[in-house]
Amino acid sequence: MRQLTLMPVALFLLACAPAAHIAGQPAQITVFGGGHDRQDSVVCFVLPPDARHFQELADDHGNFVPLQIDVEGHACFVERNLKNRAHKTYRLVVTKQQSRPGAGVQVSTQNCATASPLKLPQYLYGGLGFRGHRAWDGKEKTFFLTSAGESDRDKGNGTSGRWCRISGKVDDQSAGIAILCHPDNFRAPQPMRLHPTEPFFCFAPEQAGDMEIAPGKPYVSRYRFIVADGLLDQTELERLWNDYAHSPTVRID
Repeated sequence: MRQLTLMPVALFLLACAPAAHIAGQPAQITVFGGGHDRQDSVVCFVLPPDARHFQELADDHGNFVPLQIDVEGHACFVERNLKNRAHKTYRLVVTKQQSRPGAGVQVSTQNCATASPLKLPQYLYGGLGFRGHRAWDGKEKTFFLTSAGESDRDKGNGTSGRWCRISGKVDDQSAGIAILCHPDNFRAPQPMRLHPTEPFFCFAPEQAGDMEIAPGKPYVSRYRFIVADGLLDQTELERLWNDYAHSPTVRID
């Protein structure tokens, strides 16, 4: 089963570099699992400007882990296995490979473009939307599952949730996507729109009332997408949401 995870949770403060490394540059990072068992966790941190040439991490066994880094130094990688209360240390290394784009490091930030606030009235739709495969079109071809365990799209519509799974058949095989809503998002857990007949879903904070994007107050949204062959069950999706909402922390030395 393939999974694609996006939208990291947070940014972390950096410590000073040790004297054994080039002055002013970090040499290693330490990842702390916290109170959760971690499996395929997205770990996020920020590299200072003089350390953005690093491309990979190396563990104590000589294994290399690729980094995704954007132009502002926001970096992420996938921690495959880290037990509850455990920690793991990696060396920051430079390879001969070409730099990779930071496609996995994404946070949506919207700013008001005028001196007056953007007024968004209460409405059925809004926020983040997703439309499924054309083969899912029709009430009996798309299946929803909310974080409350509701699989009836009519009953789930208008409720609030931490996550929602949308699924159906593609080439006679089950496939699906789960959208996880970060707890720091505005009005989280956010109201959801589950379309009654189409393969459409959105997190719509406007359902709960009027809102606005005011000048000088950026509107920041964080979501993670889990794409999978087959169906992820409620237990696994709840684990993934907890891993996203309470992500591993990082210390850079």
